[in-house]
Amino acid sequence: MFRLRFAGMATIGHRIALVVVVGRGGALLMQLRDADARADPNRWSPPGGHIEPGETPDQAARRELTEETGLVATGPMRQLWHGTSPDRIHGERLIEWYAFATAVPATQQDVTLGEGQALEFVAADKVAELDLTDVAALVLLPFLESAEYQALAGTTE
Repeated sequence: MFRLRFAGMATIGHRIALVVVVGRGGALLMQLRDADARADPNRWSPPGGHIEPGETPDQAARRELTEETGLVATGPMRQLWHGTSPDRIHGERLIEWYAFATAVPATQQDVTLGEGQALEFVAADKVAELDLTDVAALVLLPFLESAEYQALAGTTE
């Protein structure tokens, strides 16, 4: 797990949890954001969303995964990254991010599009070719080179 902090900004505006789902064959579940999304329209990211008041990041990740994909993560959520980035909509604030990874032995037929334009399992070697959100690129590219990814991919065969 690594951290990214931006100095000089202190107010957290939003807290967001992302879930990197490793499916059958090691493919990653990716979501194409809506064309009218306020941030990162038409870009790819793992499923995720806002952490509600009273929710832990893990609880939010699990809830968002089910709401956006129909999948239920019953296994452990491994925290990959926690950090902040400038809020591009409200520049005086920060977004606090939590990125988790989990293995779900699912395929394309098992997912239901609950949000965004598309929801697709993408082969690991094709993820870098997508127009990824900045945070998705920051998290996914090192993750795909990690022992954590290899371990999770090995559980979905």
